[in-house]
Amino acid sequence: MCSRPKIIKEATNLLHPVVNQFKSLLGTWKGKGRGHYPTIQPFTYHEETTLSTVAKKPFIIYNQKTFALDENLKPDYDKPMHYESGFIRVMNESLEPSHTQVELVMADPTGNVQTYLGTFHHINDRLKKLVLKTTSVAVTPTAKKISKVHRVFDFNLRPSPEPYLLNFKLDMEAVDQSMQNHLIAELYKTKEFHLYSSPKDLTPREFNDNISKFSDYILDVREPHEYEEGNIPKSVNVPLGYVLGPVGLKDPVISGLKNKQCVIVCRSGIRARLAANELAEAGWENVHVLVGGYRAWSAET
Repeated sequence: MCSRPKIIKEATNLLHPVVNQFKSLLGTWKGKGRGHYPTIQPFTYHEETTLSTVAKKPFIIYNQKTFALDENLKPDYDKPMHYESGFIRVMNESLEPSHTQVELVMADPTGNVQTYLGTFHHINDRLKKLVLKTTSVAVTPTAKKISKVHRVFDFNLRPSPEPYLLNFKLDMEAVDQSMQNHLIAELYKTKEFHLYSSPKDLTPREFNDNISKFSDYILDVREPHEYEEGNIPKSVNVPLGYVLGPVGLKDPVISGLKNKQCVIVCRSGIRARLAANELAEAGWENVHVLVGGYRAWSAET
């Protein structure tokens, strides 16, 4: 059994208000499943389902992929089985305090597109349930006929250190068979999902016009010999390799910038952007990249 993933960054303010209620469910879920249907042989599989979103948008991105299991019941990533992707659209109006209406639009490479209407049930702080039923199924001319699909996601947000649990069930009516179970899976949350603020571009002129705002928080990620040849006054030199290294984000100089309006500088801007992305992904929300780097700034000054 896997342990609960660590939360390494937070940016809850970037979540759309209607998505915020789902934040504990966002992330990657992995586990094993089994399938059966009258027209096929029973099978087992490894499943990976990811729930994510984008900043300030009222929807959840849904991606699911499955793989065959090897002789040791481990996922064989050289043998993919199924892939599907879609969007869960969260309605702004709740049916009642414990329920939220949602829609799902989904497609897969077998040639069908499905739309669903459903309800997210807030049973309590620990137990959540998402129930979805198709409202339409469109298939390509060569795809197998699917008439109806029901999906149920049962989430159990168990207390630490137990990993969060997701029990998934899919029933379907297809190829002239009656509605019946097709898939069942038990998944565990293995990775958290968190939004982060993208680094902002800052031109040399904008930097000079606001020098008092940034003068105490300028990080130069060039090599020491480059820094010694010329630098922006009051900047601090920490080479990119160190910033990206195992202790870079823990360094007092870098960690001290977390809640500051900081500017990252290099020779031309490329290394600065790599460093800025690293900081932003780790939760630094006010990171700027000096466009054109020290070379552009010295030409402007």
